[in-house]
Amino acid sequence: MSQEFPATSGDGQPLGDRESPPSEFSPALHRCGLPVDRCSSREKGQPLCMEQYYRIMTTYRRPGVKRDYQLDTTIAQSQYILVCCKGQQFTVALTEDWQPLTVDELAFQFLRCQQMAGQLPPSAQVALLTADDRRVWGKNRQALIDADELNAEALTTIENCLFVVCLDDPLPTSFNGRKRLSFDGGVSDGRDDTAMAHQALHGGGTLYNTANRWFDKTIQLIVSPDGMSGLCYEHSAAEGIAVVQLMEQLVAAADRDDVTMTAPTRQLEAPYHIEWFPNDDIKQRIDTSSEAVDRLIDDLDFLVLRFPEYGKNFIKSVRCSPDAYLQLALQLAYYRSHDELVATYESASIRRFRQGRVDNIRAVTPQALAWVKAMDDISTTRGERVQLFRAALQQQTEIMVENILGQGIDLHLLGLQEMAKELGMKEPELFRHETYRIANHFGLSTSQVPTKSGDTFMGYGAVVPDGYGCSYNPQPDSITFCIGSFHACDMTSSETFANSITESLNMMHDLLKSDTWTSDM
Repeated sequence: MSQEFPATSGDGQPLGDRESPPSEFSPALHRCGLPVDRCSSREKGQPLCMEQYYRIMTTYRRPGVKRDYQLDTTIAQSQYILVCCKGQQFTVALTEDWQPLTVDELAFQFLRCQQMAGQLPPSAQVALLTADDRRVWGKNRQALIDADELNAEALTTIENCLFVVCLDDPLPTSFNGRKRLSFDGGVSDGRDDTAMAHQALHGGGTLYNTANRWFDKTIQLIVSPDGMSGLCYEHSAAEGIAVVQLMEQLVAAADRDDVTMTAPTRQLEAPYHIEWFPNDDIKQRIDTSSEAVDRLIDDLDFLVLRFPEYGKNFIKSVRCSPDAYLQLALQLAYYRSHDELVATYESASIRRFRQGRVDNIRAVTPQALAWVKAMDDISTTRGERVQLFRAALQQQTEIMVENILGQGIDLHLLGLQEMAKELGMKEPELFRHETYRIANHFGLSTSQVPTKSGDTFMGYGAVVPDGYGCSYNPQPDSITFCIGSFHACDMTSSETFANSITESLNMMHDLLKSDTWTSDM
């Protein structure tokens, strides 16, 4: 996002100039003592708000009938995690006699959870309720409490855990939702990226691991016997930056040659099995939620696109911001697929401000439209296309800078809209206007989610029924895209859009590979 091209977060902000030792991450969370992230460009050195980091393990999204509620706990109070295995839930204490469990001791406790899950009667699959529509889950949660007071205690226990570990079964080698019945039940050998992304997003449906989740909790760490590891995170507590930092610290800390587990030398408290007491009404509600989530998964058109032809190194060599370049690539891909542009959301971090989350970089501009039209217009010369591209790139960069410095439009408009509600005013006409509705129907929802390793990626679905969700991870010599849409929409196809992205990136490479433009942006 910056013209100095630093590593950037999923919300378009530098990851900072510091790198905490992995072993210090957890203790630092306890005392709210993480080193402060600082901007590496655009007012370089300015401190960034760190509050999101301290929420990722102390926040729970509780469903309600009309709205959800965010519960806050403290790490000092919550010294256990939730382990899900075969649709059963267990709590595992992270200390014994006030001493933290070692890695080997944690692995031993996970094995105990697996053994216990294998010996227990089939699960009631209460966790499937968390995968349903939020208002439906809010009603079902209250019904679950009304069915038996012990269910309320179980919910409280889950709400106060630090995070969730999901011990999954593997998915099919080429799972994409609609092909899930083709799996023969064996352990897959070399699953593709798309199958692993499906597992991280939703677990694979009721035939596989969706009952092995608890979607209200911010962090769910997922592992399966075939080597897949991933994360599903609930977005209301934090943006991508905090989660990416956490996961990369964990990956670094887990880099060890010795994979042989040593048996504990001290007596450890057994994992606690959470029991549910569903009546016939609750069982029916679970069945209904099961059908609903399977329909959603079958409708999800999701794939991971690896583009190996070039990456950040080439983009920088032609004096382009990688983020602005890829945003224009998405505009070109969408235009070539749909013969029009559509309202586009790109998250822009505003962590320069206290409690800042994100504003919206709107990538659809008159300059972008002029350029994408020219790319398929045989009457335009290469020089004209380059000139139009540079103008669109400059406009994209200016909008990005305005947003990260607090001068974007969307949050200010949202603030006025919410103020009108609080003052009991009639909703201003602006927010009822058809133009405003169109401008906020994001047919393309995007963000940059870079990781240190090119093997890892993060993705999400579309935010409207007729749109795409598209994250991108630029590496030095490759780019990874995660593309989500819905089969139910005849207008969209993730495969078609992926092909268009590939074609667009190649067209842009050919356009710029001999460009001698050298002025500073």
